[in-house]
Amino acid sequence: MAQVSPPDVYGIVEPNVYRSNFWHPSNFPFLKSLGLRTLLVLSPDKPLRPIADFCEDNSVNVIHLGLSAWKLDASSWKPVSDELVKEALEITLDVTTHPVMLMCSSGIHQTGTIVGCLRRLQNWNLTSILNEVSCACSD
Repeated sequence: MAQVSPPDVYGIVEPNVYRSNFWHPSNFPFLKSLGLRTLLVLSPDKPLRPIADFCEDNSVNVIHLGLSAWKLDASSWKPVSDELVKEALEITLDVTTHPVMLMCSSGIHQTGTIVGCLRRLQNWNLTSILNEVSCACSD
């Protein structure tokens, strides 16, 4: 029997909205149980071949926003662009993409920013938002 193990920085944001760092093949049995429809990659790093194969084998639509929205401009470098935030929120809020997994290489930086913006749209106060982000960082 395969061991069921979530990614290191896995979390449930809302029903059918999840977050994580890049997956390892040992996470695949757990991830398969989520029945993901969409993987939203927020960092510019390309997921490794095993992740791409898993998505293809399980009919998970991969949207690599991090690659298309990441612009290197030395004069105004931002780790997360306004465009990436807007597009990521639109995809996350669209229930036709659910179940959706938000992913960046660490599971914290870009993903945490998008989750924080989602929480703000849900009228969470700043202290609660920062607490959620800091808990993801310390896990």
